[in-house]
Amino acid sequence: MPTTLHIASRLHVTPLLSIHHPLFEKLYENGLYWSLFRERHTRPMTDRYMLKNVRESLNNTDVDGQQGFWLPLIGFHFGRLHGAILSAQTGQPCPDVTALARFENDYARRGYDVGREWYFVESLLEQPDARTSTDSSLLERLQEIERESVYFHDTEDTWYYALGCILGELSGQLFPATAEECARWETDRRFWNAEAERTTRREANTEPLPTRLQEEA
Repeated sequence: MPTTLHIASRLHVTPLLSIHHPLFEKLYENGLYWSLFRERHTRPMTDRYMLKNVRESLNNTDVDGQQGFWLPLIGFHFGRLHGAILSAQTGQPCPDVTALARFENDYARRGYDVGREWYFVESLLEQPDARTSTDSSLLERLQEIERESVYFHDTEDTWYYALGCILGELSGQLFPATAEECARWETDRRFWNAEAERTTRREANTEPLPTRLQEEA
């Protein structure tokens, strides 16, 4: 489970992920503090902000190889994202906030929903121990996406979708699944199960009949 961070007098916040590296933790705390006490007007952060700054940190790491600074700086951006939706009095999400970010891109919004479905449905069936991300797994995942992005057909849209998936997964511990979401996920699941069954039947019906070899008398 993520360790509680001490942000200010009597204010403690549980981070979105389990943090093991001191520099990442310090930068995450800085991001939380910045949003909580310096820039309250920016709540919540946009998907555009996250994509721009995460990719910039990844690109700077590739250019100068200074992973000791640039890569953990991603912790600041995720801390700032987190702090932007919290109350400075309670350290909990503000009552009027229902999502981890403000989505301006449809691909990011779609990925966010997919990430939440994974957290609340698929992870419980397949990987219940993987629901809590770590700082290392987050950075490795982002680096992998960046490496593979050279093969993307629509690089920016694919990046938005991938980032949305990550944010959706991280949002699970802050925002419980709503009845509307559960109903939509169940409807989608039934649809795709029915599609899979139709495909299986169609393939079975189109298979060639076995050839029967007859011996000559």
